Amino acid sequence: MSAANSHNESSKSSSKPKRPPKIKEFIALGKELFSEKDLVEYDQLLTEKRDLLDLNKNLKQQLQSKDEAISKLKEENANQFDKFEKRVVARDTWKKKEKDLENKLTEAIKTTTEADENVKVLKATIKDLEIKLQNNEKRLGDMKTHLEVTKKDLESREYELKGVKIDIESMQAQPRRLGLVRVNHKALSEKFRALRVESHGIAKTFFRTELPPHLLLMKELESSGFLRAAPKKIPATNSDAAQCLRMATATGIIAERLCTCIFRPYYLPSLPYDQIVVNRIFKLLEEKDDFRETVFRLQLLAAYESEEEVFVNNLVHSTVNDIAEIVDPLLFRPGAREDFRSRLKMFINDAVEVWRNIRKSPWKGVASNIPENIHPSSDHEEAWILNREYDDAVKLADDQIPFIHLQEPILSLFPQLSFDEEITCQGCALWSGQKTVVSAGIEYNSKIRNLALSRNPPSGQDGNRQKPSIGEGPLTPPTSPSQSRLPGRQSFSDHTKSRTDRRMSF
Repeated sequence: MSAANSHNESSKSSSKPKRPPKIKEFIALGKELFSEKDLVEYDQLLTEKRDLLDLNKNLKQQLQSKDEAISKLKEENANQFDKFEKRVVARDTWKKKEKDLENKLTEAIKTTTEADENVKVLKATIKDLEIKLQNNEKRLGDMKTHLEVTKKDLESREYELKGVKIDIESMQAQPRRLGLVRVNHKALSEKFRALRVESHGIAKTFFRTELPPHLLLMKELESSGFLRAAPKKIPATNSDAAQCLRMATATGIIAERLCTCIFRPYYLPSLPYDQIVVNRIFKLLEEKDDFRETVFRLQLLAAYESEEEVFVNNLVHSTVNDIAEIVDPLLFRPGAREDFRSRLKMFINDAVEVWRNIRKSPWKGVASNIPENIHPSSDHEEAWILNREYDDAVKLADDQIPFIHLQEPILSLFPQLSFDEEITCQGCALWSGQKTVVSAGIEYNSKIRNLALSRNPPSGQDGNRQKPSIGEGPLTPPTSPSQSRLPGRQSFSDHTKSRTDRRMSF
């Protein structure tokens, strides 16, 4: 064994490389410190250590290669996981799309089913329409046959119509030759209302004024005939009620002259005996035949056509003078007389123009200036109306309101127009219950009472005069114009009795 060890040592020594001198020194020093056996072991240890280090190095290299392989595997695993995740997402997307497609397929099946049902209904409808179309075609054929028959009938009637048209034209030529004028009742009513408004405007402008002291004595108004035309006793004051009554009286005078002078069925002949004969003829013809009356009237107008223009001018002038003479004392302001005559003449001329066509109308017309004794708020309100200004002009105290009794017309403010007893334009009247009339009556009675007390004072212990007040006792205004009448005054009822009926008809 020693031989073998020596042999191994020799082989090892021979196989060992040569050491540098320092190493040799280091070994020699080691030999001194250790035995040769220890050195051999140590050498072996070094060799093993070197082998171990090489092994460790190789293991580290292998570990590094393993780590690289593991990294590659992890990367590949990550890639495979991403691919798997994408496949999962894609699988979910496809499942969702598949579900949506299934829903759409269900809806499509449902829609198809409904469409099939609709097609069945439409087919049934089309079948019904085809049947109706066949029936309509049959009816159309019948209508065509009837239309051809009707066309032939219309052609024959067209010839008849031409003949009738020629006859109508010849018949229409006769009224034109007679001077007949077709009247538009609506337009005529508007013109009459305009005349009514203008009449009130003229009276309000010139006569709703305060009088100077000398006119309040009423002598000039009485001598001119103005007071005789008054509907009630006018207080000799400048109160609102007195001014409104003077305005109403002037309006009534204009209305009366319109009805008696302008709104007449004819102007010529003008001699009284001739008019009596003509009126008798009119009355006889009206009783027998309205058409004959119309023809006679038109022939009468045509006979005096050349003379009528001059006569109408003179009639307008005389009517203006007549009205102006009655109201002359009230035209005391400078230039009032000229302005009143000028405006009144224009108004009368307008009335003549409106009335000119009425006289040539084929219908019988009536201009009435006698108000009907019917309250204006009743069923006959369309016949006669009232002017609200005669209520709004004054205010009555609470103790004066009971004086308003049943209303009756006391003065016509504008005539009423009607055709064939059908009212075309309402008449306007002053009513006994209107506040202006009531206030004027109270004021007038108070003046009369004070005048009587001043002349015959009541006897008393102190001898002083006692003056009654309006609120003492049952003070009643004159409901009848005949009460409390002064000398020289004429009530409305007496005045209407002395006048002839102004209802002019033709």
